[in-house]
Amino acid sequence: MKEEILNIIQNPILRALVQHADNNGVVDVEWEDGEMLRIRYDILIPADESDDGQEEAVVDVLESLEKGCRSATQLKPGHPGVIRTGDLPVRVRRPSTQTSSHITSLVRSQLRDGNVWYSRDFTDHHDGVRQAIRESRVSRGDFASAILDCMVSPELRVRTGAVAVLDEVAGELGPERITAVLRFAPGLFVGVQPVVPIAFPDLELAAVASYQRLVTTGDRQSLDYFREIALQRSWNAWVFTALARLDGEWVVTHAHHVPYDHIAVLFHLTPEQRRRLISAKQPYPPEKPLVFGVDPWQQFSSAEAWALRSLMYPHK
Repeated sequence: MKEEILNIIQNPILRALVQHADNNGVVDVEWEDGEMLRIRYDILIPADESDDGQEEAVVDVLESLEKGCRSATQLKPGHPGVIRTGDLPVRVRRPSTQTSSHITSLVRSQLRDGNVWYSRDFTDHHDGVRQAIRESRVSRGDFASAILDCMVSPELRVRTGAVAVLDEVAGELGPERITAVLRFAPGLFVGVQPVVPIAFPDLELAAVASYQRLVTTGDRQSLDYFREIALQRSWNAWVFTALARLDGEWVVTHAHHVPYDHIAVLFHLTPEQRRRLISAKQPYPPEKPLVFGVDPWQQFSSAEAWALRSLMYPHK
């Protein structure tokens, strides 16, 4: 990645930052007044794309390495400003929306090749994007837009990584924007297996799981989408859980589509809806013994759990 950046950077100060930085972009710099600062660059902007034609570095001032620094009024850790060394300026500032296209490029490159953010602790390229979202001073909204762009990439590896970290930015995007992407290009997600291991075996399921908790009754497009896939997908238990919270009457009406062993859906219904759903699904197959995990009936009071199980298994 350093070689790629050096190919577009001419300013000797910025070139020095890149050449001496570690894999996380951190470097110690001594300025002309003798102050030592530890900084980290996130994005470099060529001259023809900056406001005034000067090359710029979007960097974080991490800390001062000297207690009695003389320029502390202008450069305190975490604060933006302008540093001048001779006639060559290096701007220290918080990233703006002008950098969004660069963020998208960096995220796509990381998801494809893992050459932007690196740690020996990462299990795959998307872990670097997740760390960058959490630690960078770049706007989370810019990262969210980058993830959304990468979700429709023709490259399956990029698309897989974007879906894998969608949960990090789902709140910034909102359910309706995510739903719009999933409905616009279903062929990119439905039944598509991730090219690298992630939490789910299907990209559409992984995406839905990342934001279903955020959907509200006001998200009409998302509600319609959830109703559609609840009736069509083999993994619909996840969706029925969300719909029980959002539209319990619809779930009861379509009770025959709810998996018999999906007890969690009952918890989000009213007591009256629970009884109606169980009655609509009669007869139940024999109850399976609990092998491991949390007993789902613990979500209910002892009295209601007994009453519901008696309704399911009247001859037990």
